[in-house]
Amino acid sequence: MPRIPTAPCSLHNARIRCEKEADLQRLVRVLFERRHHHMVAGSDKKWMTVELVQSLRRKSRVYREHLSSQMSGPLPFALGYLRLHEGAVDLTTDEIPASVAPRVLLLLLSEYLEPGATLIMDWEGETQRWVVRGEAEVERLDEVGERGEDAGKERGEG
Repeated sequence: MPRIPTAPCSLHNARIRCEKEADLQRLVRVLFERRHHHMVAGSDKKWMTVELVQSLRRKSRVYREHLSSQMSGPLPFALGYLRLHEGAVDLTTDEIPASVAPRVLLLLLSEYLEPGATLIMDWEGETQRWVVRGEAEVERLDEVGERGEDAGKERGEG
């Protein structure tokens, strides 16, 4: 069976926007239920992928406007490993499926989390730190948590 690689990851200061908690809970549930999607074989996988992308597009404005087309987009299965409690979000594990880059994962979460939420994830041989600045606006931080030379604001445009 194919296996999605995992990556060490942590969330810090991840407070949920009050009006978005139920929406985030539904999104987490969908990705938790579909976390074994990579094990589907043949033609079933293709239509199930399109169905999942369309479901995510209905549930998330940021996903719809910044991360996907009608038929394709990143599949952020790591969201299925989130736990919501007392207005905050954390991970249920120290390693998450590495099916999307840290920037993409946090960009999607930026719709649901208050500014200041930080994601730290090992990706392609380096530790990346990203912070939510606003909805559909994330910024990469250097290793000491300040703006690096090539770091900067990354909007979800395109």
